[in-house]
Amino acid sequence: MRKLAVALMAALALVTVLAVGSGLAIGMAGLGVVAVVGDVHLLPEGPPPGVKGRPWVPVIAADAEARRGLPVDAYPHDCAVAKCVALTFDDGPGPYTAELLKTLAAEKVRATFFVLGEKVAEHPDVLRATVAAGHQIGNHTWDHRDLTGLDAAGVRSQLTRTADLVRKVAGVRPALMRPPYGASDRKVAKELEGLGLPEVTWTIDPQDWRGMGRDAVAAKVLKQVQPGEIVLLHDIKRESVKAVPRIVKELKKRGYVFATVSELLAPVVVTPGVQYRGLL
Repeated sequence: MRKLAVALMAALALVTVLAVGSGLAIGMAGLGVVAVVGDVHLLPEGPPPGVKGRPWVPVIAADAEARRGLPVDAYPHDCAVAKCVALTFDDGPGPYTAELLKTLAAEKVRATFFVLGEKVAEHPDVLRATVAAGHQIGNHTWDHRDLTGLDAAGVRSQLTRTADLVRKVAGVRPALMRPPYGASDRKVAKELEGLGLPEVTWTIDPQDWRGMGRDAVAAKVLKQVQPGEIVLLHDIKRESVKAVPRIVKELKKRGYVFATVSELLAPVVVTPGVQYRGLL
Protein backbone atom coordinates (compact mmCIF):
# COMPACT_ATOMS: atom_id res chain seq x y z
CA MET A 1 0.00 0.00 0.00
CA ARG A 2 2.84 2.36 0.86
CA LYS A 3 4.48 1.81 -2.54
CA LEU A 4 1.15 2.43 -4.26
CA ALA A 5 0.62 5.68 -2.33
CA VAL A 6 4.10 6.89 -3.27
CA ALA A 7 3.49 6.04 -6.92
CA LEU A 8 0.18 7.92 -6.93
CA MET A 9 1.77 11.00 -5.35
CA ALA A 10 4.53 10.99 -7.94
CA ALA A 11 2.02 10.69 -10.76
CA LEU A 12 -0.04 13.59 -9.40
CA ALA A 13 3.08 15.72 -9.09
CA LEU A 14 3.99 14.98 -12.71
CA VAL A 15 0.49 15.89 -13.91
CA THR A 16 0.68 19.19 -11.98
CA VAL A 17 4.07 20.09 -13.48
CA LEU A 18 2.88 19.30 -17.00
CA ALA A 19 -0.28 21.35 -16.51
CA VAL A 20 1.59 24.39 -15.22
CA GLY A 21 4.09 24.08 -18.05
CA SER A 22 1.25 24.33 -20.56
CA GLY A 23 0.78 28.02 -19.71
CA LEU A 24 -2.54 27.69 -17.89
CA ALA A 25 -3.22 29.65 -14.73
CA ILE A 26 -4.72 26.77 -12.85
CA GLY A 27 -7.10 26.65 -9.91
CA MET A 28 -9.64 24.15 -8.68
CA ALA A 29 -12.59 24.41 -11.07
CA GLY A 30 -14.79 22.22 -8.93
CA LEU A 31 -14.33 24.64 -6.04
CA GLY A 32 -15.39 27.80 -7.83
CA VAL A 33 -11.90 28.56 -9.13
CA VAL A 34 -11.30 29.84 -12.62
CA ALA A 35 -8.47 28.95 -14.98
CA VAL A 36 -7.26 31.57 -17.47
CA VAL A 37 -6.72 30.37 -21.02
CA GLY A 38 -5.89 33.16 -23.46
CA ASP A 39 -8.28 35.98 -22.59
CA VAL A 40 -10.98 33.63 -21.30
CA HIS A 41 -11.80 32.87 -17.66
CA LEU A 42 -13.01 29.27 -17.46
CA LEU A 43 -15.95 29.08 -15.08
CA PRO A 44 -16.74 26.06 -12.89
CA GLU A 45 -19.50 24.96 -15.29
CA GLY A 46 -16.75 23.85 -17.67
CA PRO A 47 -14.58 25.09 -20.51
CA PRO A 48 -15.95 26.98 -23.53
CA PRO A 49 -16.13 25.30 -26.95
CA GLY A 50 -12.72 24.47 -28.32
CA VAL A 51 -11.03 24.09 -24.93
CA LYS A 52 -10.67 20.46 -23.88
CA GLY A 53 -10.82 19.23 -20.33
CA ARG A 54 -11.33 20.93 -17.01
CA PRO A 55 -8.14 22.08 -15.25
CA TRP A 56 -7.82 20.63 -11.77
CA VAL A 57 -5.02 20.39 -9.25
CA PRO A 58 -5.63 17.73 -6.55
CA VAL A 59 -3.74 19.61 -3.84
CA ILE A 60 -5.30 20.96 -0.65
CA ALA A 61 -3.40 23.62 1.32
CA ALA A 62 -4.12 26.71 3.41
CA ASP A 63 -3.24 30.08 1.88
CA ALA A 64 -1.12 31.40 4.73
CA GLU A 65 0.19 34.28 2.62
CA ALA A 66 -3.31 35.74 2.24
CA ARG A 67 -3.66 35.89 6.03
CA ARG A 68 -1.16 38.70 6.39
CA GLY A 69 -2.29 41.62 8.52
CA LEU A 70 -5.07 39.79 10.38
CA PRO A 71 -5.18 38.96 14.10
CA VAL A 72 -3.99 35.45 14.89
CA ASP A 73 -7.48 34.43 16.03
CA ALA A 74 -9.16 35.62 12.84
CA TYR A 75 -9.69 32.07 11.55
CA PRO A 76 -12.00 30.27 13.97
CA HIS A 77 -13.79 28.31 11.22
CA ASP A 78 -12.67 25.33 9.17
CA CYS A 79 -14.57 26.00 5.96
CA ALA A 80 -13.74 22.55 4.62
CA VAL A 81 -16.18 21.31 7.27
CA ALA A 82 -18.22 24.28 8.54
CA LYS A 83 -21.16 25.84 6.71
CA CYS A 84 -19.30 29.03 5.72
CA VAL A 85 -20.35 32.12 3.80
CA ALA A 86 -18.24 35.22 3.14
CA LEU A 87 -19.78 38.67 3.28
CA THR A 88 -17.85 41.17 1.18
CA PHE A 89 -18.33 44.92 0.84
CA ASP A 90 -17.13 47.03 -2.10
CA ASP A 91 -16.36 50.67 -2.88
CA GLY A 92 -15.74 51.99 0.64
CA PRO A 93 -14.88 53.08 3.14
CA GLY A 94 -17.81 55.45 3.16
CA PRO A 95 -20.26 57.29 5.43
CA TYR A 96 -22.12 54.10 6.43
CA THR A 97 -19.13 51.84 7.03
CA ALA A 98 -18.84 52.77 10.71
CA GLU A 99 -22.47 51.71 11.28
CA LEU A 100 -21.75 48.43 9.52
CA LEU A 101 -18.73 47.83 11.74
CA LYS A 102 -20.92 48.18 14.82
CA THR A 103 -23.37 45.61 13.46
CA LEU A 104 -20.63 43.13 12.62
CA ALA A 105 -19.01 43.59 16.04
CA ALA A 106 -22.30 43.00 17.84
CA GLU A 107 -22.84 39.79 15.87
CA LYS A 108 -19.18 38.70 16.14
CA VAL A 109 -18.92 38.50 12.36
CA ARG A 110 -15.79 39.10 10.30
CA ALA A 111 -16.09 40.24 6.69
CA THR A 112 -13.89 41.32 3.79
CA PHE A 113 -13.82 44.91 2.56
CA PHE A 114 -12.61 45.61 -0.99
CA VAL A 115 -11.64 49.26 -0.68
CA LEU A 116 -10.98 52.04 -3.17
CA GLY A 117 -7.81 54.06 -2.70
CA GLU A 118 -9.58 57.38 -3.19
CA LYS A 119 -12.10 56.47 -0.47
CA VAL A 120 -9.33 55.40 1.89
CA ALA A 121 -7.83 58.87 1.41
CA GLU A 122 -11.19 60.40 2.41
CA HIS A 123 -11.89 58.09 5.38
CA PRO A 124 -8.57 56.89 6.83
CA ASP A 125 -9.94 56.56 10.37
CA VAL A 126 -12.69 54.23 9.15
CA LEU A 127 -10.15 52.00 7.44
CA ARG A 128 -8.07 51.83 10.62
CA ALA A 129 -11.18 50.87 12.60
CA THR A 130 -12.01 48.17 10.04
CA VAL A 131 -8.56 46.62 10.34
CA ALA A 132 -8.55 46.91 14.13
CA ALA A 133 -11.82 44.97 14.24
CA GLY A 134 -10.15 42.03 12.47
CA HIS A 135 -11.78 42.35 9.07
CA GLN A 136 -9.87 41.53 5.93
CA ILE A 137 -8.96 44.28 3.47
CA GLY A 138 -8.94 43.66 -0.27
CA ASN A 139 -7.81 45.93 -3.10
CA HIS A 140 -10.57 47.30 -5.36
CA THR A 141 -8.31 49.73 -7.32
CA TRP A 142 -7.87 53.46 -6.80
CA ASP A 143 -10.98 54.91 -8.45
CA HIS A 144 -13.02 51.98 -9.81
CA ARG A 145 -11.64 51.91 -13.36
CA ASP A 146 -12.41 49.04 -15.71
CA LEU A 147 -8.98 47.40 -15.70
CA THR A 148 -9.51 45.78 -19.09
CA GLY A 149 -9.49 49.26 -20.64
CA LEU A 150 -6.08 50.17 -19.21
CA ASP A 151 -2.60 49.21 -20.31
CA ALA A 152 -0.35 47.13 -18.04
CA ALA A 153 1.17 50.20 -16.37
CA GLY A 154 -2.31 51.57 -15.67
CA VAL A 155 -3.42 48.32 -14.06
CA ARG A 156 -0.35 48.27 -11.82
CA SER A 157 -0.83 51.91 -10.84
CA GLN A 158 -4.47 51.39 -9.84
CA LEU A 159 -3.48 48.56 -7.53
CA THR A 160 -0.14 49.69 -6.13
CA ARG A 161 -1.35 53.21 -5.27
CA THR A 162 -4.18 51.71 -3.27
CA ALA A 163 -2.02 49.05 -1.62
CA ASP A 164 0.61 51.61 -0.62
CA LEU A 165 -1.98 53.93 0.92
CA VAL A 166 -3.72 51.10 2.82
CA ARG A 167 -0.38 50.06 4.28
CA LYS A 168 0.49 53.64 5.21
CA VAL A 169 -2.88 54.26 6.84
CA ALA A 170 -3.58 50.93 8.53
CA GLY A 171 -0.31 48.98 8.53
CA VAL A 172 -1.55 46.12 6.33
CA ARG A 173 -1.17 45.38 2.64
CA PRO A 174 -4.15 43.85 0.80
CA ALA A 175 -3.46 40.24 -0.16
CA LEU A 176 -6.55 39.95 -2.42
CA MET A 177 -8.10 42.07 -5.13
CA ARG A 178 -11.49 42.42 -6.79
CA PRO A 179 -11.72 43.95 -10.27
CA PRO A 180 -14.33 46.69 -10.69
CA TYR A 181 -17.41 45.35 -12.49
CA GLY A 182 -15.81 41.91 -12.27
CA ALA A 183 -14.03 42.81 -15.52
CA SER A 184 -10.76 40.99 -16.13
CA ASP A 185 -8.71 39.45 -18.92
CA ARG A 186 -5.34 37.82 -19.56
CA LYS A 187 -3.49 41.16 -19.33
CA VAL A 188 -5.00 41.88 -15.91
CA ALA A 189 -4.28 38.33 -14.74
CA LYS A 190 -0.63 38.69 -15.75
CA GLU A 191 -0.25 41.90 -13.74
CA LEU A 192 -1.97 40.34 -10.75
CA GLU A 193 0.39 37.39 -10.91
CA GLY A 194 3.33 39.79 -10.84
CA LEU A 195 1.87 41.63 -7.86
CA GLY A 196 1.14 38.40 -6.00
CA LEU A 197 -2.62 39.00 -5.92
CA PRO A 198 -5.37 36.42 -6.44
CA GLU A 199 -8.56 37.80 -8.01
CA VAL A 200 -11.81 37.40 -6.06
CA THR A 201 -15.25 37.91 -7.56
CA TRP A 202 -18.54 36.57 -6.12
CA THR A 203 -21.35 34.06 -6.46
CA ILE A 204 -24.22 36.16 -5.08
CA ASP A 205 -24.93 39.69 -6.32
CA PRO A 206 -28.27 41.18 -5.19
CA GLN A 207 -27.45 44.26 -7.29
CA ASP A 208 -27.91 46.50 -4.29
CA TRP A 209 -26.30 49.33 -6.25
CA ARG A 210 -29.63 49.75 -8.07
CA GLY A 211 -31.02 51.54 -5.02
CA MET A 212 -33.36 48.85 -3.70
CA GLY A 213 -34.59 48.83 -0.11
CA ARG A 214 -33.07 46.84 2.73
CA ASP A 215 -35.77 44.16 2.69
CA ALA A 216 -35.28 43.52 -1.01
CA VAL A 217 -31.51 43.29 -0.59
CA ALA A 218 -31.82 40.85 2.30
CA ALA A 219 -34.44 38.74 0.52
CA LYS A 220 -32.28 38.32 -2.58
CA VAL A 221 -29.26 37.22 -0.57
CA LEU A 222 -31.22 34.85 1.65
CA LYS A 223 -32.95 33.24 -1.32
CA GLN A 224 -29.72 32.41 -3.13
CA VAL A 225 -27.13 31.65 -0.46
CA GLN A 226 -25.46 28.24 -0.24
CA PRO A 227 -22.42 27.06 1.76
CA GLY A 228 -19.09 28.23 0.38
CA GLU A 229 -20.45 31.29 -1.40
CA ILE A 230 -19.19 34.87 -1.56
CA VAL A 231 -21.81 37.63 -1.21
CA LEU A 232 -21.27 40.99 -2.90
CA LEU A 233 -22.65 44.06 -1.09
CA HIS A 234 -21.70 47.76 -0.94
CA ASP A 235 -21.03 49.58 2.31
CA ILE A 236 -21.51 52.90 0.49
CA LYS A 237 -25.24 52.05 0.20
CA ARG A 238 -27.23 52.84 3.34
CA GLU A 239 -30.01 50.33 2.62
CA SER A 240 -27.44 47.59 2.08
CA VAL A 241 -25.88 48.30 5.47
CA LYS A 242 -29.37 48.27 7.00
CA ALA A 243 -29.99 44.85 5.40
CA VAL A 244 -27.00 43.19 7.09
CA PRO A 245 -28.58 42.54 10.53
CA ARG A 246 -31.42 40.55 8.95
CA ILE A 247 -29.04 38.65 6.67
CA VAL A 248 -26.73 37.71 9.54
CA LYS A 249 -29.46 36.71 11.97
CA GLU A 250 -31.31 34.55 9.44
CA LEU A 251 -28.18 32.80 8.20
CA LYS A 252 -27.11 32.07 11.78
CA LYS A 253 -30.50 30.40 12.31
CA ARG A 254 -29.72 28.23 9.27
CA GLY A 255 -26.44 27.15 10.80
CA TYR A 256 -24.07 29.35 8.80
CA VAL A 257 -20.82 30.84 10.09
CA PHE A 258 -19.21 33.93 8.58
CA ALA A 259 -15.71 33.82 7.16
CA THR A 260 -13.32 36.26 5.58
CA VAL A 261 -12.50 35.44 1.96
CA SER A 262 -9.09 34.02 2.84
CA GLU A 263 -10.64 31.87 5.53
CA LEU A 264 -13.27 30.63 3.09
CA LEU A 265 -10.62 29.74 0.50
CA ALA A 266 -8.16 28.25 2.99
CA PRO A 267 -8.99 24.65 1.94
CA VAL A 268 -7.72 25.29 -1.61
CA VAL A 269 -4.48 26.40 -3.21
CA VAL A 270 -4.78 30.15 -3.82
CA THR A 271 -2.66 31.30 -6.76
CA PRO A 272 -1.84 34.91 -7.74
CA GLY A 273 -3.45 35.88 -11.04
CA VAL A 274 -6.18 33.23 -10.78
CA GLN A 275 -9.82 34.14 -10.28
CA TYR A 276 -11.86 32.68 -7.40
CA ARG A 277 -15.64 32.83 -7.08
CA GLY A 278 -16.17 30.86 -3.89
CA LEU A 279 -15.73 27.44 -2.33
CA LEU A 280 -18.36 25.56 -4.33
